[in-house]
Amino acid sequence: GLVSDACDQHSLALIFQEMLVGVHPYRNLSPRQLANPKLRGQPDVSFLPGPDRQAVLKALSPDPAQRYRSCAEMVEALSHPPPAGAVAPSSR
Repeated sequence: GLVSDACDQHSLALIFQEMLVGVHPYRNLSPRQLANPKLRGQPDVSFLPGPDRQAVLKALSPDPAQRYRSCAEMVEALSHPPPAGAVAPSSR
């Protein structure tokens, strides 16, 4: 409900996935469902390459406090994905 930097990265993550694989993470939802995080459900990132999935999921978190601090931080995470099997700091 608030406009902030977290909104920018949420939008960037949506655009990133749609441009990379041609599929919106929340396809087949009505405008009402898209506008309400409680009705949205989990985004479908299964079409993304494995290393990009965690970064996009974090940026699309319904809780802005769980997202990256900035778009630059999100892009950095996409540029340098964690090694396979690594535990993300937010999931510890």
